[in-house]
Amino acid sequence: MLPISLDSNDKSVSLYNALVDSGATKSFIDAKLASQYPERLTELARPIRLELFDGKTTSAGAVMQKLSTKIQFEDGTVHDMTFLVTKLHPSAPVVLGFPWLQEHNPLIDWKNAVVSLTSDAQLRAIILDPTLVPATRVEIEEVPDE
Repeated sequence: MLPISLDSNDKSVSLYNALVDSGATKSFIDAKLASQYPERLTELARPIRLELFDGKTTSAGAVMQKLSTKIQFEDGTVHDMTFLVTKLHPSAPVVLGFPWLQEHNPLIDWKNAVVSLTSDAQLRAIILDPTLVPATRVEIEEVPDE
């Protein structure tokens, strides 16, 4: 995960963990975090149904909004972003998906957990200790075919 900050009207800086996810077809932001920026939220023309890698829909329901903002990395690099708003895990309230990877093409040193956004700037990735991340209980129920 990469620590990022969101563009803030009051110039305060809060860091959030951004999960870099090559399997995500879009970039996402948690609904609670997005609600702190109501002036940047826009309703989607049509809801988007989110599907997990196994083809099942998420329990969070359809995406109804997007948020446009700037994000800043620890090295000062700034990217204009549009995020789809959904419920995410508190340990990673931002997901940078495959389109972000394609556009910015960061160099990733997997062995040393370092991400380089430019040829001279490097960001140290955060590796979460699974014992420190609170477990989330997931209820799965059978849904009859329609």
